Amino acid sequence: MALYQAGEFTQAMPYILEVAKQGSAKAQFRLSQMYLNGEGVAKDVEQSEYWSRQARDH
Repeated sequence: MALYQAGEFTQAMPYILEVAKQGSAKAQFRLSQMYLNGEGVAKDVEQSEYWSRQARDH
């Protein structure tokens, strides 16, 4: 999360994605926000909603 906090969204993305896939609700929520706001990725509402649901369900 240090890269994310430093504003290095593109560099943070693969790390956050990996942790999110491992089931971390915090990473899943962060990923949903990244997709919603276009932080390091293209804006994608569907992906944002998917990761938000994953975080909610944990």
